[in-house]
Amino acid sequence: KTESWGFESLLACHYMHECVRRERLKCEFQPFCVLRTIVEREEAMSTNVESPQNKLDGLKWLVVIAIIAAGTVGNSYYAEQVAILYRVLAMVALGLAAAFVALQTAKGAAFWELLKSAQIEMRKVVWPTKPETNQTTLMVLVVVFVMALLLWGLDAVFGKIASFIIG
Repeated sequence: KTESWGFESLLACHYMHECVRRERLKCEFQPFCVLRTIVEREEAMSTNVESPQNKLDGLKWLVVIAIIAAGTVGNSYYAEQVAILYRVLAMVALGLAAAFVALQTAKGAAFWELLKSAQIEMRKVVWPTKPETNQTTLMVLVVVFVMALLLWGLDAVFGKIASFIIG
């Protein structure tokens, strides 16, 4: 049922121990064994070699921190001499420059991919219509009102019982 949404089947491995033992060989219960694909993915991830681009990520993050620090120090230094509009424009420009440099790192690229996939998933959401929203809101308000009355009544009853016992 989830094939069209890009999810892999998560059927339980009926013979998990056999799959673990025969993992290097061909598991005869392969369609039912999710463990095999998980182990293969972990092996593939562990054999990834760090690319030269990823080696420069630390330097890129230092540049991002330097840009942000320069903007912060410059904004406080020029607080009295420069109009606020120019300082805001400078901070926006520095923020965009820092974001651009951050997106050039491996974590920045992964974050950008996350944002793109989230946008794709948002398009798949079926949002409620206005009448459905109004009906749901009305039901919530009615339940809250009924619960408020019920709690008020219980508080009054317990208050009378406590005052009867105390005297």
